[in-house]
Amino acid sequence: MNTKSISIIFATILLFTACGSQSEPEKREVVFTVGGMYCESCVSAVTNEMNRIDGVSDVNVTLTDSTVVFSAPDNKMPDQERIKRSIEALGYSVHFSTDTEQ
Repeated sequence: MNTKSISIIFATILLFTACGSQSEPEKREVVFTVGGMYCESCVSAVTNEMNRIDGVSDVNVTLTDSTVVFSAPDNKMPDQERIKRSIEALGYSVHFSTDTEQ
């Protein structure tokens, strides 16, 4: 095997190693409640709004317990105020478990 062949093999190994070492950011699941949802149209409106928020994926809105569950990468996690403003603009109330009752 000549030097050029060894260099090509070595470069290929480095390329595959570099590509394989980059992992996707950790995803986190967030759960919060939405007050004022009474029908499937409400569920659809909240789902559509959540899907418009950058970074949000795997949105699941449940009418029976008024919950929203979604995932987002840690590096694109929307802040709670952004979510609250978006959902409240639709006419619903938003409650994260970290909210304090006033």
